[in-house]
Amino acid sequence: MDNTKRVNMVLDYIEQQLCHELDEEAVSRIACCSFQQFLRIFSYMTGISLHEYIRRRKLSAAAEELVKNRRNILDTAVSYGYDTHSGFSRAFKMHHNATPTEIIEGIKEPQLFERLFFLSPSSAENKTYRIEKGDLKMAKLTNIGFKSFGPYRLIGRAVDTKLMSNDIAMLWGKFFADGSFHSLLDLCRNKENLTELPDGVAGIMHNFGEGGSIRYLAGIIFSSAAEVPEGFDSFELPAGIIAESQITGEEYEIYSQGHELTVSAIESSGYIIDRENFYQCEAYTDERFSNPKKDGETILTLDYYIPVLEKKK
Repeated sequence: MDNTKRVNMVLDYIEQQLCHELDEEAVSRIACCSFQQFLRIFSYMTGISLHEYIRRRKLSAAAEELVKNRRNILDTAVSYGYDTHSGFSRAFKMHHNATPTEIIEGIKEPQLFERLFFLSPSSAENKTYRIEKGDLKMAKLTNIGFKSFGPYRLIGRAVDTKLMSNDIAMLWGKFFADGSFHSLLDLCRNKENLTELPDGVAGIMHNFGEGGSIRYLAGIIFSSAAEVPEGFDSFELPAGIIAESQITGEEYEIYSQGHELTVSAIESSGYIIDRENFYQCEAYTDERFSNPKKDGETILTLDYYIPVLEKKK
């Protein structure tokens, strides 16, 4: 069973449990992975955290109950996990831009967040679809290979944040605006610092923790001999084997679906993910990403690296 089917099964379970506390062990059993691993998979596939998804679904389901059944507001609040009328009303208004009373009386329309559903066609097509509010979203795995990689050193700027957080985009903006990028280009003048990788600009996620926390580093991949300039951060990419995939689609979709597409392809190969040395690297080549983006193209290709091991026979 692929990751897409597992996620859909968890989404079915969540719908049944909107009025109850989420059982993390049940989610792990359904998803066939640890709860923390599922949090990462879900965030990459959807672009939001599981906690935020459940919060939106609860507030949407509560609005539907208020409209259809004209149920007491406090009873509805308690059903969906809120202790007080005021706490529920604040959260409700922030989500729907309307009070519960305005929704009940038809003064305003609720802003419903629909249940997500994923379609996974045959593995030969290597596509993942996401249906949200009637729109079909798609990213495509256009290539995957396995090769020796490293050792390298990624040097740049780091931030401790959450998966799919705006902090990552802000970090990249600062990286180019404050002179960090141009400072690192000076290292490229020394041929001993260079690698055979195309371009070398990349973002790496590691230190995955509870609640979707990660450490993200934006920078350039150099040889392992490159010295880290004062004030910069670094990450060591050890020698080993990586899965190198290319994910094509609109920019937001390749970020949110690159992990799931790559992992699904790895699972159907003769390799497994190297959990001990695990990281996720997004490489932005000039040919497939940066130059097309500068030219205004909306369909881009992201190169994606994940360390792997050969399956034991």
